[in-house]
Amino acid sequence: MQVVSVRDITERNQSQKALQIKENRRRKQSQTLVQLARSKTFQQGDLNAALREITEVAARTLLVKRVGVWLYNQERSKIECIDLYDVSTKEHSFGNSFSEKNYPAYFQALEEERTIAADDARNDTRTQELSESYLSVLGITSLLDAPIWLEGRLIGVVCYEHIGEVRQWTLEEETFAGSIADFVTLAIEAKERNVVQEALRRSEAQFRAIFERSSIGIGLIDMKAQIVDTNLALCEILGYSREELYGKRFTDYISTEKGDLKLYKQLMSGINTETTLQLRLWTVKEYHRMAEAGIFGADERVELLEGKIIWMIAKGTAHRSAVGRTDRLLQNSLRNRALICVQDPVKLNEWSEPEPDIAVVKVHPLDYADHHPTPREVYLIIEVADSSLKLDCEIKAKAYSQAGITDYWVLDVVSSQLHVFREPTQDGYQSEVIVEKDGIISPLEFPDLSIAILEMLPPLRGS
Repeated sequence: MQVVSVRDITERNQSQKALQIKENRRRKQSQTLVQLARSKTFQQGDLNAALREITEVAARTLLVKRVGVWLYNQERSKIECIDLYDVSTKEHSFGNSFSEKNYPAYFQALEEERTIAADDARNDTRTQELSESYLSVLGITSLLDAPIWLEGRLIGVVCYEHIGEVRQWTLEEETFAGSIADFVTLAIEAKERNVVQEALRRSEAQFRAIFERSSIGIGLIDMKAQIVDTNLALCEILGYSREELYGKRFTDYISTEKGDLKLYKQLMSGINTETTLQLRLWTVKEYHRMAEAGIFGADERVELLEGKIIWMIAKGTAHRSAVGRTDRLLQNSLRNRALICVQDPVKLNEWSEPEPDIAVVKVHPLDYADHHPTPREVYLIIEVADSSLKLDCEIKAKAYSQAGITDYWVLDVVSSQLHVFREPTQDGYQSEVIVEKDGIISPLEFPDLSIAILEMLPPLRGS
């Protein structure tokens, strides 16, 4: 009995010791992530400094020989090392590269897996291509690679290189590696944000210089067509000071006899047929940078459609009611079969990122934490129209059709009708059906689901 007791106590002590070691490692990983989250290096936008800090703390935390950050080149034909930290020498280096044509299996694994935990890296099918030219040369036995994602696109990998006996990576270590890769993404975003902000500062300074020195009268207006600024030349032309013009409208100073007022209204509505305006179109990436730089107000709702920034009209109570009722209806009907997004971005392409009232999208393992839903992931889009029917049925319908959205609905709360658009082409939807308020509709992707239009409409308007 004594032998058994001693054995039990020994095994229990060993178990407790193993748990304590595991807990210490987990605590150390957590402390590292907190340290990076509080670091001021990211705020400064210095990518090289941020990567040096990341690779150093990551190597010390996971107790590996080297940690490197590798990014795809512009052609996406290879990945290039932009920072590699060696613990033993405490030095950083860069410059090595891997070509996709030489290591196709490895590149495929990067695209498909959240992390590559190769315990026996020289024999693992995902990494064995690297053995002869890299792993064996440097004595690397185990690899842990975490892909770096930016706006839903794979841009590189953080690689942990272990030397010595084969190492079995734990789930906690894989999770930590993924979190470090996310910090690399944040560092890259911070650098890009600083570049945009600096470009905006230079652009604003140049514009202000041109604005103030121009001999041509120039005035700036807000979304309500009210004057917010004028240059000296315009003040002299109109005979008023800046303070006197502020908050006024140009229509108060335009001659009606010469047809100038009509020309001005055409220009403001964007339908001037006599003059072709070359508009600057924005990409989704530029649109995100403008938002991050604080160009849009906190209470402003904007969308990007075909490269143009659209300010959203204020929503009425009927609109809000219809969105809420439709959301609850779909949530209760579809449950775990799809994800219901309410007024969240959907990236149609590089030029359009609208925020539809409701998007029914595929269930995603990360709940779209790494990117906004794309057309391939969208089952159904619904817009609710109280004062935006023309925009939703014409401009947005064309954008959704060109992006390949197969099922698009516009719920008209004024006329109590549902416009159903299907069969998308580059010229627009080939099918538009109007369903009256007492009708029934089924989504293309869920034909077993029957939805009463009345259940989507606000009660006072629908009854």
